[in-house]
Amino acid sequence: MTVVVTLLESKYRVPGRRPGALPRPRLTRRLDTARQSSLTLLSAPAGFGKTTALTEWLATVPRDEVGVAWLSLDHRDNDPMLFWTYVLTAISAAQNGIAAEALAVLTASGSSAEAAIAALSNDLERLPSDLIMVVDDYHLIQARDVHDGMRLNFSNSSEEKTRVGIERLAHALRQYAHLA
Repeated sequence: MTVVVTLLESKYRVPGRRPGALPRPRLTRRLDTARQSSLTLLSAPAGFGKTTALTEWLATVPRDEVGVAWLSLDHRDNDPMLFWTYVLTAISAAQNGIAAEALAVLTASGSSAEAAIAALSNDLERLPSDLIMVVDDYHLIQARDVHDGMRLNFSNSSEEKTRVGIERLAHALRQYAHLA
């Protein structure tokens, strides 16, 4: 039995640029530098332009060098299966189906998110180019299973810089989800 979920495409599409957005050259330079890290946390109070800043910066990133996956979260994404379906769909859309195997594992009856995350890790090792994954409004996620999956995803990476990513992710999870 296969689970069928209708997804909102607007949740995994990079938002359009806003006309009249103010240039933020210092932030753009910092985000350019952050591309070398496995995880970057952009944090500011609501309404301070995080999403706008990211969409403006992403417009400067050469798409032939890097794929861009975007996921806008809401409270319903605390369901681990829904969360990972959106993550895998966003990555698949950004990298021409690279996460298709992981998505098939996730939607198969009896499969766990952990099995899909393992398949995703294998897929990410075969990426033809870099991938930027923006997860907007992660602070809305309270589900421990989702946080654990994110930790597992980072811990499966073979890159040395992932150690820093795991430390930053753990800090972010404690800060936003009050996990200790």
